[in-house]
Amino acid sequence: AAAATAAPTPAALAQRLVVCALEDKLDLLYAFVRAHVASKTLVFVSTCAQARFLLEALRGARPGAPLAALHGKQSQAKRVAVFRAFAARSGGAVLVATDVAARGLDVPDVDWVVQLDAPEDADAYVHRVGRAARNGRRGDALLVVAPHERARVDAALAAAGLRVDVVRADPRRARSVRAHVDALVASRPEARA
Repeated sequence: AAAATAAPTPAALAQRLVVCALEDKLDLLYAFVRAHVASKTLVFVSTCAQARFLLEALRGARPGAPLAALHGKQSQAKRVAVFRAFAARSGGAVLVATDVAARGLDVPDVDWVVQLDAPEDADAYVHRVGRAARNGRRGDALLVVAPHERARVDAALAAAGLRVDVVRADPRRARSVRAHVDALVASRPEARA
């Protein structure tokens, strides 16, 4: 039987994958945001708790870009307000979101889609990266996978006929935000969950 292919990704979308240990993902994201402070970036994570935590952690580390979160635990009114504010921005900003933002939302002028957590399958991958490179614009996507996820992700993308370039993170650009995160966790017991 032939492998099923996912919906095509935009031709103007540069797709990359980086392997990163779980404990280094926050540092990688912080370095990425600092390096792309003028870009409109949509960061996908798996859970509402992660979206809230990353928003607080990044705010405390002050990466230099406006930050917001969009997730399913917010009221509909809050989600609409956050979405509209992010959509209206013409310059750099970061929106940390769950898959509530992967389908059906037309976010104008997204430069980067970063998947900090691997998607469930190739279809979810396509819907997430499809937020960039819309309406004839160029866009970029970065998929961050933990070493133990690599084989599963590679197989899913290959089976769907998706080609993603593998890149290496530059460790010289990373700045540890662990001290800030440790202080955040110590001061907020709910952040430990």
